[in-house]
Amino acid sequence: MLASGAGQVGELEAVLRGTHRLTLASGLWSRYMRGEVVPQGALTLSPTSLVARIAKVFPETDGAFYTPLWDLLPWMSELDLNWLKSTYLGLDESVHVHFVARVDIDGERAATESGKFWHLKKTLAARRAVNSEFERWDSLVICLLEARMGYAAQSMDVFVDCQLAACRILADLRKEPQLQAKRLQGVILLMEALCLDSLLINVVTPTPTNENQLKERDRCRTAVKDWRDRCGAHVASLSKNSQAAFLRALLDGTLIGRE
Repeated sequence: MLASGAGQVGELEAVLRGTHRLTLASGLWSRYMRGEVVPQGALTLSPTSLVARIAKVFPETDGAFYTPLWDLLPWMSELDLNWLKSTYLGLDESVHVHFVARVDIDGERAATESGKFWHLKKTLAARRAVNSEFERWDSLVICLLEARMGYAAQSMDVFVDCQLAACRILADLRKEPQLQAKRLQGVILLMEALCLDSLLINVVTPTPTNENQLKERDRCRTAVKDWRDRCGAHVASLSKNSQAAFLRALLDGTLIGRE
């Protein structure tokens, strides 16, 4: 929708149908946006999938579909370090060079092999400085990856700092002029809700055992309150049908939406 300039699903469908001869079944794009279904053939990288055909019309939009962001937003306590490493390496080299250690192999610098200690740890300040160099969507992925590495290292301050940084990036994205369509605003709030879910599970709900955990819990509670305020303002701006759809998506897809 963003690449086409459409503000509503109907506008996007009209653009695809009228200019590019791509006709979607009624309501299908809305189901894609809610995550109920994925385009046929998309997960097998079929060149005839809707994702591939739209990418021919709007170049690089397939990157939004295949970004690791969608796998990183929902919280999973069981971490696959090899998958995390491959996800780092799937980012542009200018990004992953800051997080994956390298060794000399036949005169070339290459990432360390699987099973080795490969993650380049940073102080909170250094991580923030590096992350500020990248555009927001890359920064968002980095924050979520680094949060998982913080969790794997059982470093609560790293985990919380990175998850909250991801929430701030999403909150800032809602201010972008090209993302003001109400449907897009709602999607970003849902994405932020998933980021906050991990903090509810690991920081807000458990009883703190020391002063540092108490401090981090307070930071998370403040973030949750801020999100609820923005959610309330968004809901108030919607029609009754849109309100029901948004609240249902929160209820069905997020922990914070059920609290």
